Amino acid sequence: MDGGSGSIHRVLPGETLTDKVSLGTLTDIGGPATYAIMVERPDISSEMFCYEEFKNPALIRSNHITVTVMAAR
Repeated sequence: MDGGSGSIHRVLPGETLTDKVSLGTLTDIGGPATYAIMVERPDISSEMFCYEEFKNPALIRSNHITVTVMAAR
């Protein structure tokens, strides 16, 4: 994913992982509006994925956030 670290990190229950993603490379944020954002990507860090090629790996989903973009004054 463009802008992400690309590294594999294991996150245990109760832990968090913070990553950076440039939203402009993933979607069109073309003007003032309210946007709902949620990211999902394949769980390529699981041990099973390391040894076998999955056609449909489990997806990891982020929390949902809402961002309001306002016009410049």
